[in-house]
Amino acid sequence: MERFVNALIKTKLFIPRPRHKTLARPALINQLNAGLNSSLILLSAQAGSGKTTLLVEWLGQVKLPAVWLSLDENDNEINRFLAYLVTTIQIAWPDFGETIIAAIRLAQPPPTESILAWLVNELVERREELIIVLDDYHVIKLETIHTAINFLIEHLPSQIHLVIATRSDPPLGLPRLRSRLWLTEVRSAQLRFSRSEAEEFLSEVMGLNLSSDMLALLEKRTEGWIVGLQLAGLSLRGASDPDGFVQAFSGSHLYILDYLIDEVLQRQPPEIQAFLLQTSILNRMSASLCDAVWKPQETPSQGIRSSEDCLAYINRNNLFLISLDDERRWFRYHHLFADLLRHQLARSMGNQVDDLHQRASCWFEQQGLISEALWHAIRANDYNRAADLIETRAHDLILQGYIVRIGEWLAAVPDDLVLARPLLSLYQAWYLVLTGEAQPVETYLSAVEHHLKGEPNNSQLLRETVAAIRAFMAGKTLDAPRAIEAAQNALAIISEENVFLRATAYYNLGVASLMVNDLPSACQALRESGRLGAMSHNLNVAVPSLTSLGVQEMALGRLHQAEKTFHEALQLAIDSDGHRLPLSMRPLAALSELHYEWNHLDLARQFAQEGCAQEGGWGNTAAATQAYQALCQVCLAQGDLSAAQTTCDKADEFVRFYHLPDWHDANAKRCRVRLWLHPGISNLAAALRWAEKEQEKININEPLPYLREVGNIAIARVWVAAGREKAALELLERLHTSTQDSGRVGAQIQIWVLQALARSGLGENQAALKILDQALALAEPEEYVRSIIDEGAGVAALLVEMVTRHQTAHLNYAIRLLSAMGYTVDPHTHTIQLSGVPAAGLTVAEAGSVGSLVEPLTEREMEVLVCLARGMTNSEIAGQLVVAVSTVKRHINHVFAKLGVTSRAKAIIEARKLGIL
Repeated sequence: MERFVNALIKTKLFIPRPRHKTLARPALINQLNAGLNSSLILLSAQAGSGKTTLLVEWLGQVKLPAVWLSLDENDNEINRFLAYLVTTIQIAWPDFGETIIAAIRLAQPPPTESILAWLVNELVERREELIIVLDDYHVIKLETIHTAINFLIEHLPSQIHLVIATRSDPPLGLPRLRSRLWLTEVRSAQLRFSRSEAEEFLSEVMGLNLSSDMLALLEKRTEGWIVGLQLAGLSLRGASDPDGFVQAFSGSHLYILDYLIDEVLQRQPPEIQAFLLQTSILNRMSASLCDAVWKPQETPSQGIRSSEDCLAYINRNNLFLISLDDERRWFRYHHLFADLLRHQLARSMGNQVDDLHQRASCWFEQQGLISEALWHAIRANDYNRAADLIETRAHDLILQGYIVRIGEWLAAVPDDLVLARPLLSLYQAWYLVLTGEAQPVETYLSAVEHHLKGEPNNSQLLRETVAAIRAFMAGKTLDAPRAIEAAQNALAIISEENVFLRATAYYNLGVASLMVNDLPSACQALRESGRLGAMSHNLNVAVPSLTSLGVQEMALGRLHQAEKTFHEALQLAIDSDGHRLPLSMRPLAALSELHYEWNHLDLARQFAQEGCAQEGGWGNTAAATQAYQALCQVCLAQGDLSAAQTTCDKADEFVRFYHLPDWHDANAKRCRVRLWLHPGISNLAAALRWAEKEQEKININEPLPYLREVGNIAIARVWVAAGREKAALELLERLHTSTQDSGRVGAQIQIWVLQALARSGLGENQAALKILDQALALAEPEEYVRSIIDEGAGVAALLVEMVTRHQTAHLNYAIRLLSAMGYTVDPHTHTIQLSGVPAAGLTVAEAGSVGSLVEPLTEREMEVLVCLARGMTNSEIAGQLVVAVSTVKRHINHVFAKLGVTSRAKAIIEARKLGIL
């Protein structure tokens, strides 16, 4: 079945097969070759002018890779259009655009501008040339698509050649393109056959034996119009009076075609006439499909007994049949010929058209091709059948994440019918709530409830689903009490047997509990959601639930238990062939975070990269953001600044383009803050602008919300780096109260480390050491590493002092942390020095350019070091540099840490040894 579906989809992507007999057109071929230097090659001419034939002939000679997309009226939807465009390019480059396709499939696809930017950027990265042909562009009416094509014309790299074939000029700013010499045009006048070409075509290609006068007259009457000549040639075959036919041949193109189609049809056997008319309703056809639609006569003539016989006859007699695949199983009629056949069908068999569409719809349904079955049902004006088709497949599509497709289907059905059928109303409600359009949802839920009043029997499932959707809606509002109440109400309504919906309701309860910082209730609900989701094969709930549970276990300081939970989730996200499903992205990102904390950087990077590779396939943009954040922090820790910047930009892109909640943006900035504060980038001004803006969102009269905790810790980190220790301590104290009440060990460790640095910056060294020792006591049992050493030189200076002065009960643990930062500690004397080669995992992993410094001194730190060498006091240094004394102390601590010393004298000696002073 899957192969069949793919074959039908690919029929739009096949380059038409060249005809056995064609007329060579070297002048036009040369013009197209020259057009490869233009931004756009445009073939604009009326139907039947030979545009497609010319392009097929050219592509056969040009010796460049080419792809082809045949457009139809159903492509007037921007994401569908772009999906087909990317899929077309994949014919040449199979690994192209996987991220773009995944993004388009999301319930809330990113803005078109973002998709186009990704598309152009990926094309720029390719060095090979490629010709992209968009055939039948005249069917595109959507302004958004025209705008997209204009963007591509402006930005495509020179190795990509865009070709458009159309019956009418597209609104693409053609005068502007001409003025820039970006446009190559082939129009009707150039496509028309000259007299000599027309004579050669009729005699050599069509095999007609007409006098030169008659050939000239026919050329004049058709004005060199290729399809007119072809139809005339078909009519002339076997004509009793060819000269009389040509003499009588006159009128406009429309009249000529109307006349010629009659002539062509009348000369065919009755079975072929009926076959041509009845199958003209099909955009694409195979013998099996035609068998279902066409009803042959009981006494066939000329051995024509099946659709396969008819297709062979039509192909043999050049009746405008175009093959769509290499196996010659799928075909279509020439568009103009199909239009004329449909016109004839409506005129001669109008009362049968709906029945023909019904037959086609039934055949497509039997093959499992619901989209095509739905299309024909709608063309048959049978909206009840269309509704039945949607109801049979919508549930499965929701499970698979094809939310956008459900919306497209429902949009084709009158809204009053949707409201009249409770299942359709529920699917419309699911579609709206999952795509973020919550406002109209109540209309459809109310319609379901109205239906339930009149149909009290067999209505339990509908009531349960309404309750589940309302719980989902409440969770989207971030109104925690309302969300908890709605989830509990759903669980009270949903029967114990309906494991699928109960899993969803428990997930919503777990998420809502997190909003109010109730981690025990959240963990309990998420565990139950994961269990029920796995039991009902509802992986879209089971995997996120277990991953969220593991994240909370990490927050509570149970790192080893979290590892087991993440692997449990990951094991569920594997298909029957052993391949990871797209929803594995979130547990992979979580495992990367966990192993990053343990400083297993290679493994953390592997998990993060595997998670990013699943981007968009699941449809969860928040998970994609987390995967890129995980990869960013690993790259930064390994000193790969370029990759860290790129992945951080990608994470920011998801937050911005997918309009994720404000708190998500604040949390996402943790990686950006790390980058801003990195000595290799050192953009403290940007970090301060962000922190000051975020600080304004903090309400001093309310408890700090759990959902903004990561972002608030990042704000405190900026205050410490900027020497605003008091502001940092004020915020950290509020965070400490919040985390201590709920037992969030992971956050508490980070808060204590930052408090220690702030105290150190204020000159309160003993207080700083005491606080840091508390952090070590909390962190050692589960082997935290990065939450401590990521704070860099300041925390290194405190650890050095702890170890050398034996001011900690966690000596071995402190030594391990220093080793992770690139220090060598003598196990007997506890003397400390910087390693010649820094250990993997140092916050700044690249050795300095001077001597054996692990981390180069900043410009301000060099100024402080010079002042130290001059014997200046802290106050004198502060006066000269115009900074606070606390800031001087912080810089001195950084200098000591980077030089691996504990006193001014040793700092000066080490600096001179390294050639810095």
